[in-house]
Amino acid sequence: MLLWIGLLMMVINFSTGAAVPLFLPYIIQHIGSTEFMYGLFTSLFSFGMMAWSLVTGMFKQPKNLRIVMLGSLSANGFLMVSLALITNIWTALCVALFQGIFAMIFTIIKTTFYQQRVPAPIRGRVFAVRTLLAQTGIPLGAVFGGFIAEGYGFTILFITLGGIILIATTMTWFSEIYHQLNVPKDDTKMKNEISA
Repeated sequence: MLLWIGLLMMVINFSTGAAVPLFLPYIIQHIGSTEFMYGLFTSLFSFGMMAWSLVTGMFKQPKNLRIVMLGSLSANGFLMVSLALITNIWTALCVALFQGIFAMIFTIIKTTFYQQRVPAPIRGRVFAVRTLLAQTGIPLGAVFGGFIAEGYGFTILFITLGGIILIATTMTWFSEIYHQLNVPKDDTKMKNEISA
């Protein structure tokens, strides 16, 4: 389960890594707005993440982690596709805000899941592998994004990137592995496996 979450993160970061470096030309050229609006666009993404972090602290962990986690990824995929069709800067700013919110929902759930399921003696090594998997997608995505944007434009770019996220999350919705997100933690079983 932990490995598959790491691979899913790699796919998501592939799409994100392709999109983030191209947000400046997207705002300036595709939407026809200003550098100030680009700064606001990227700031609203971060604000959405920060705001949802504060909101999360007020609630208990959701009972159905699978629906919340995969639902947030699916929503982000649709939002990425919507960027391909948007030509209004204010709509793009709203999308950036909600992308930040949904990204934080996914981040909090996956991080909590890892912390609860991985025993302390090997947590550092597991998190290192998780980070390696996740970060591998970013430079690969950046190269891919530059190629698609230059050759086919921003509309095709964001439809492709959103499509990648949606295909990955659709596969996870039907995968039995991701049903384990809702399986209660079994400390005894994990301790026995580590001892073995």
